[in-house]
Amino acid sequence: MALVVPTAGELKMVLGYPTSQTLTCHLYSNTYQPVSSSVLSNFTECSFTGYSAQTLATSGWGTPSLDGSGDAVLQYGSAITWTAGASATVTGYYVCDSTNTVIWAEQFSVARSLSIGDELIITPQIYCKSAN
Repeated sequence: MALVVPTAGELKMVLGYPTSQTLTCHLYSNTYQPVSSSVLSNFTECSFTGYSAQTLATSGWGTPSLDGSGDAVLQYGSAITWTAGASATVTGYYVCDSTNTVIWAEQFSVARSLSIGDELIITPQIYCKSAN
């Protein structure tokens, strides 16, 4: 499924995101397709043993580049890994800032079923394409 940047997240990014703002990556378990009006209460955060939200350091982002289609790509420099301490189903992830504004979210095309010891690895990346 495609990554969605809710309107509140767009406004923060367009108006110049403060570098002091902390972003955290969360996993969610409900069957929810993010939309432009998504807010934190739309997501049921995972709570399996061993889970915690992961901080995305401001300095962790790579340099924007262009893909083969000429679209801009911004990728986080390292993968984020969660190890399940209990069985769980994960349907997607969302990223919030320190004011709990959803900056972006993505539902997986297929839910991920985790067993004890399984790892879920995500490398956040944003593709930007002109609407014109």
